[in-house]
Amino acid sequence: MEGYIDIHNHIIPKVDDGAHSINQALRMLEIAFSEGIRTVIATPHISYRRGEDRRSKLMGAFEELRIKAEEQFPELKLYMGSEIFYSQDTVYGLQKNEIPTLGNTSYVLVEFQPSCEYRYLKSSIQNLIIGGYKPVIAHIERYYVLRKDLKLVDELILMGAYIQSNASSIRGEDGRELQRFVKKLLKRKLLHFVATDSHGDKIRPPRIRECIDTAKKKYGDEYAADIFIHNGRKLLKDQYI
Repeated sequence: MEGYIDIHNHIIPKVDDGAHSINQALRMLEIAFSEGIRTVIATPHISYRRGEDRRSKLMGAFEELRIKAEEQFPELKLYMGSEIFYSQDTVYGLQKNEIPTLGNTSYVLVEFQPSCEYRYLKSSIQNLIIGGYKPVIAHIERYYVLRKDLKLVDELILMGAYIQSNASSIRGEDGRELQRFVKKLLKRKLLHFVATDSHGDKIRPPRIRECIDTAKKKYGDEYAADIFIHNGRKLLKDQYI
């Protein structure tokens, strides 16, 4: 099994705390390709405020990387996206086409403060859904309130949210508590996506194969294929999962 889809990473150079050069970005893509990843949705951090014109800079940097990547990795597909730090202006920015969605679909990758209250998280997700978007909650394991009560994750999914965890958390690199929580989500099949959230070629590289092997062994080939391949394909076709 290969053809994995990575929906969360910081591979576009010089736009956030991810790749700091085009060469580093290409090294990250080389690692991703060696891990079996064949589709990458680049998701630079965005903290949007009305009146900002960050999209043009992001798209310029993305196009430069896409052209270079196409030369070196013709089998690898690269799409534009963003990791949005949610604020009261987020839906406005999305509707004005000033914030990139995932692969130009209605899916959006959204993050919050790890210490945020559940009512704020819930109302934010509701606002995105009412606005016509399909929210994917980035690195679900980071939110303290959700780690305390797994039923709240169920509630968010029933509302229409999708859940993403980091591969590093499955491997235990982010601590035992986060690893235990992600294992509970996997056991209950509450995850829709596992992504690299990679930031470099040495620190936080785009490694994913070990997690795939773990998921197949413990949770079954079918579910592993869903969270690493099939759900990503549905996302890029803007289909409901």
